Amino acid sequence: MASTLEPDRAMRPFLLNYPGSTDNPKLRENYRFYSGEQQLRPPGTFRSTISRSKLERTTFIDDIHQEPWRIKENGKPESKYAILEGAHDYIQWLFPIREQSSANYGSQPLQGHEISSLKKDERFLDRLCNSYRLMLDFYGMELTSVETGLISRSENYVERYKNLERNSWHNNLRITRILKCLSEFGLEHLNTGFILHVLNEQSEQPRPDTRQRNERSNSFFIADTRESPNWFDTSLIKRSMDGFWAHCIRGDAERARVADLITKVRTSNENGFKFTRKLYEGVLSRNETAGETSST
Repeated sequence: MASTLEPDRAMRPFLLNYPGSTDNPKLRENYRFYSGEQQLRPPGTFRSTISRSKLERTTFIDDIHQEPWRIKENGKPESKYAILEGAHDYIQWLFPIREQSSANYGSQPLQGHEISSLKKDERFLDRLCNSYRLMLDFYGMELTSVETGLISRSENYVERYKNLERNSWHNNLRITRILKCLSEFGLEHLNTGFILHVLNEQSEQPRPDTRQRNERSNSFFIADTRESPNWFDTSLIKRSMDGFWAHCIRGDAERARVADLITKVRTSNENGFKFTRKLYEGVLSRNETAGETSST
């Protein structure tokens, strides 16, 4: 079944599994970071937005998952949300992919041998899922089930959802990276869970106050000049979702299934379709059952 959504041209190398790419066995930075052997690199990561600030904790992978607090010069701690929003040189280490980052040349593209080695490390998948939980919390979400990929709203989702809509440009790029990384390590069911959670919010979940307006002066990072009644129903988020996120699934059948649901929601004015929470949970439940059946 062919996908009903066209991927952006930038997604083609990923979907084709990076044809022509080579593996360099001497490059092991991602493996060493996720094995807990080294901290984030280059030095200064998580400090780039505040000069002369000092980290309260080290930047080994397990420490980051605890709480990435940073101390300001006046001694007051800065919230993890401010750190995760303002710093741009950590996401490449938490979610390595087989592409060179233009935002952090100190990071290393993921190598094929690293993928094989990390998959054999029993601690790795737990650490990768903890990285995913960290970013989901930043976006106002919680991973309810690792097995199905089911996501729910966090307690402070209103504040975090607004932040994602307000700062969607670079966060959309981060999400694309996250989903590509999960795919590389065989966790594409988490991608489906994330994409369809956002789709459910777009389809049937209204904001607490639909009269709110975004007052940010720099509209380049804002998808629309006015808000839709539903969460994440903005042109910039939908463009990233339809052209990038939905294509971070290499499995043709699953990618087409997700694309079909997105298309139904996008044309809901014509067909009256709503992707409800019940439908969302049902799709993920059927996917889990199908996975169990195929593995027996």
